[in-house]
Amino acid sequence: MLRWTTDLGIAMAAPLLGLLHASTARPEGAVLLVLPLSAAFASVLLHLDRVGQPDRTRPWSTALSGTVSVTAAVALAWLAAAACGEAHWRALWLSVAIAAPAVLATRALLVLAILRGPERRIVLVGPLDCRLRLREHLAQHPELACRIVAEVGPGVAVGIDAPTHGMAELETIVAQLDPDEVLLSTGFDDRLLLMEAMARLLTRPLIVRYVPDPDAVPLFCPRPADIAGLPAIDLSNGPLTPGAECLKWIEDKTVAMAALAILGGPMLLIALAIRITSPGPALFVQERQGRFGRPIRVYKFRTMRIDQCSQDPTTGKFRQAGQGDARITALGRFLRNTSLDELPQFLNVLFGDMSVVGPRPHVRALNRRFANDIGELMRRHYVKPGITGLAQISGARGETRTVEDMRRRVNLDLEYLRGWSLWLDISIIARTLVAGWINRHP
Repeated sequence: MLRWTTDLGIAMAAPLLGLLHASTARPEGAVLLVLPLSAAFASVLLHLDRVGQPDRTRPWSTALSGTVSVTAAVALAWLAAAACGEAHWRALWLSVAIAAPAVLATRALLVLAILRGPERRIVLVGPLDCRLRLREHLAQHPELACRIVAEVGPGVAVGIDAPTHGMAELETIVAQLDPDEVLLSTGFDDRLLLMEAMARLLTRPLIVRYVPDPDAVPLFCPRPADIAGLPAIDLSNGPLTPGAECLKWIEDKTVAMAALAILGGPMLLIALAIRITSPGPALFVQERQGRFGRPIRVYKFRTMRIDQCSQDPTTGKFRQAGQGDARITALGRFLRNTSLDELPQFLNVLFGDMSVVGPRPHVRALNRRFANDIGELMRRHYVKPGITGLAQISGARGETRTVEDMRRRVNLDLEYLRGWSLWLDISIIARTLVAGWINRHP
């Protein structure tokens, strides 16, 4: 809250102060309203994206977050002032000079507080394998400042400094050690251990947290939920919170409209060239699976002969395009090699069926082919499919002949889902513009 409030206040005040110092005339009317509102909007977006949360393992990220927050807010406010005819280059630099030290100082204080804060003393409760996995997870996140003082449950861990006790000793251990928290980790099927632990801790005013074991239950993007006041846990869900959904919607519409405005002329020329070089329509429309597996109609420039698009000329069944595919026209091969055949999908983004960044949409037949071998394949459909994505810029694109080909693509898609942020989307778009449009796997 301290970091959020500081950023928001500075983001609102710095551009206006900079403008007041740089301008001979006092800004009035619309400028006074537009400047703080635009700066606040930029700051809120950055915080919704969770940029640079301070921790022990990434102290640099806090300073970077402050710099990004100030720069984005000031730049947006300056553009708004320019639209009102009140912007000055000197104001831009003064705004940064006013805002940056305070924001970076706030980050530095937070990092020092985390690095030097008191450790939380933890007792782990659960089966041995669950305790070991939870212990390993805590060790990978030293910013949590947790120290395990005892373990309770069946099985004795070897090579650790904390003693292990049986469930019958739980009350005694808690009374002796007086821990800050008890972390209980087990599978959902181990109801007896859960009830016994809670019964033994009932008389102690302790924080008791249940940590579902990820290996016991195949969780995906789990988070606490609320059903009209009834607590719940999302066991499998997409990565986007309501705020992130709004942020990604703005990103999609903005990028799609800008892309269509810039590429509209070249797209008309491509469509004309397709009509001239081969009979049939310029666009190829194919049904694929979108978010939650629902069917969507995806637009592409036609790259195959109209009588053989997406099907084997012998069997008439769906067949992926491959190297040297005889169905692809000469112009179509160029469009595929340069990814220009995907440009009409900006229309899909504008219509709301797709995102600019996300897992590529598959036809239903392709998903059915690999779904039994790759259990997590359909989890990639928790978000809208994208024109580009982490898998595409990592080379996992084109024909998927084997289970391993598809598994690599799915793993990259799920990595994108688990680590989604606005910054990740921006970096994928930037990498696509630099080299991602070259397709060596048509």
